Amino acid sequence: MEIKFGGILKCMAASLAAWALGANLAYAQSQSQRDMHLEAATRNTGGDSFLKDWTRDRYCMYVDNPALLAQIRTQRAPLPLMQIFDDVWFVGFQNVGQFIVKNPNGFTLIDTLNSGADVDNYTYPALKSLGLDSSASLLGAYITHGHFDHDGGADRLRAIFGPNFPIYLGSGDIAGKTYAPIPLDSDNLGYQSFSLGGRQMTVLSSPGHTPGTMSAIFPVRDNGIERNLLVVGGTAIPMNISASRSYLRSVERMYQAVRDFNAVGTLHPHGIIDGGNQHMEQIARQKTRVANPYIIGNEKLLRTVAIMRECGAAQVAQVDSTAKEPVWRVTSLAFDAQSPSTSRMAASLRSDWGPVPDQEVVFRLKTSGAMCTAMTDSNGLATCGSRFTVQPKDEVTVSFAGKANGDYVDLPAMRTAHVSNLQCDIDSNGSVDRRDISAIMLGINRPIVAGDPLDADGDGKVTINDARTCTQKCSKEQCAS
Repeated sequence: MEIKFGGILKCMAASLAAWALGANLAYAQSQSQRDMHLEAATRNTGGDSFLKDWTRDRYCMYVDNPALLAQIRTQRAPLPLMQIFDDVWFVGFQNVGQFIVKNPNGFTLIDTLNSGADVDNYTYPALKSLGLDSSASLLGAYITHGHFDHDGGADRLRAIFGPNFPIYLGSGDIAGKTYAPIPLDSDNLGYQSFSLGGRQMTVLSSPGHTPGTMSAIFPVRDNGIERNLLVVGGTAIPMNISASRSYLRSVERMYQAVRDFNAVGTLHPHGIIDGGNQHMEQIARQKTRVANPYIIGNEKLLRTVAIMRECGAAQVAQVDSTAKEPVWRVTSLAFDAQSPSTSRMAASLRSDWGPVPDQEVVFRLKTSGAMCTAMTDSNGLATCGSRFTVQPKDEVTVSFAGKANGDYVDLPAMRTAHVSNLQCDIDSNGSVDRRDISAIMLGINRPIVAGDPLDADGDGKVTINDARTCTQKCSKEQCAS
């Protein structure tokens, strides 16, 4: 199997530390391939409660929790029209819905609900309430895949809006469709760009759930800011070998698309799967879309898709006893407490399996482009030996390109922070304040490495004396922030 992350990943050149490798291998040998991937899906949540208790459970339920799947399929209560972005609304049911998108000259749809009756009872009234008329017409529909709960209303839309109304569907699902869809090439596994009602979007063929499933990178306006979202084209993992492998490869390409387009959230017609229903409840409860719950950030979305991938790999292993897919491990980078500063550049690389040793990370300054490459030690810590010419507040990015071997793929990671040259400026924001003192207090009696900025007096440990020392260095009276 070939996995590409910007063309950077190569075969892993160095092994984990001997003790860690031995422990991991011994444990892995006692697990089935299915259970190994299910455990990886759990670990890749990073302890995030939503990812663990919602995302992982729902994307993996096709493998390990059929009772939850059966329960979800019974939840069919209608949901009211809900604005979720400046230019996007949801309408439909608990277990499936559609998105109405407003463009400058009209509206478009993502999916069409279950039937013509749904169009008459939900889609058309919603459009009319949003201003559908001769000057703001329905300009087209993009259908994620050809199952009835996504394209069931397409024939009715064709009847209402006429033969020239554009309805887009993956070519792999077109056979037998009576609403004359415009095909999107299911055989093209690269990015395909087209205009939906004047809005440029990028689709990604994602066969597996169906042969013609199409995921997408879709731009929306969130409180005036354009953001890219991942439209998840299909979720249920097939029960046969060929289709489940296609699904797995499709999710891997979705992961790359999230990276390439800096997507920061999902639009899923099954909001009961990705948490969309909960997001809408939160918006309704708070009566505001400020701090929109749909926006989870690129890093958390990458974790989400890595979880989806491990659920898919578990299904492949369940239907194919000969399958052996590498485990995807989400990694993260964190600057150590004394970095980045004018005197130190260091960051730790970890996954939820522990430190990631013997790997190359790169530090880069934004202003000058200067860079330094360092290897992680047995604790996953990389320290740059080169001295940069830096200024306070300069931006530093540390990155890990990712590594792969036959058993594991350690996924890429990146972190950005600003340089500080102030002693006791723990959070590197250019001032010493209550937040820094609180960080020191939380670090009391915890183990540290040499040079840790929490250790202000340099005695090799964090004590109340360090907090007292830094209190005297506060930038403002009473250590105000």
